[in-house]
Amino acid sequence: MNLLKSPFRWLCLAAVALCSPVIPQVSADTMYVWAEEIAGSVVFYHQGSIDVTAFSPSSTISAGTSITPSNPTFVNGEDPSVMTTYYTGVIAINPMFGNGGQTDATSEAGDTFGFAGSGIVLPNGYMSGTAISGSMTFSPATFLSLEVDTTPYSIEVAGSNTIRMFTRPPVSVPVDNSAAEADLLKQVSKLQKKIKKLKKKGKKAKAKKLGKKVKKLKQQLLSLG
Repeated sequence: MNLLKSPFRWLCLAAVALCSPVIPQVSADTMYVWAEEIAGSVVFYHQGSIDVTAFSPSSTISAGTSITPSNPTFVNGEDPSVMTTYYTGVIAINPMFGNGGQTDATSEAGDTFGFAGSGIVLPNGYMSGTAISGSMTFSPATFLSLEVDTTPYSIEVAGSNTIRMFTRPPVSVPVDNSAAEADLLKQVSKLQKKIKKLKKKGKKAKAKKLGKKVKKLKQQLLSLG
């Protein structure tokens, strides 16, 4: 079936425009950490990647899953039995993100990530630039009960790394070319009808000339994706 001739392609184009995913644009040396109050719980999220090439020698530890706003610590360590890698001396200044003491998470999901003191916790065997993400839930809890200050700030880390606290990853929406494609499809449809009539009348030269226009229009459609 030739999709360029199909009226259903118009519906497909509209569906693609509506359903195209929002694509996170995350730098290879940036980690985003943010939190939400959801139905009586606080959920912390992390997403991004880290460049470890400039980091100092590391140690292997068993990390927990908790936050300590007043002694700035954020660690989503998965199962405590899973060993993780702690890179020491990579953060010069680690500001507090509230006045609360240590609180263990009720549950966690995803990949290991965290910071404590001057170090960063990453999955064991982590490779620079690998995208990781995860979350941990505190329940029942609120920002007030955890004494968490959600004012955005950044933590500068060795190399070109940055941890952006209480900042969601930026996103970009794919360009919607559906209107342009629909217009080109309409032109192709009209020309193909003319070509069919010209061929019936034996006007092959004119039909061939219009056929070249159709070919160019199809190329434009392909370039729009």
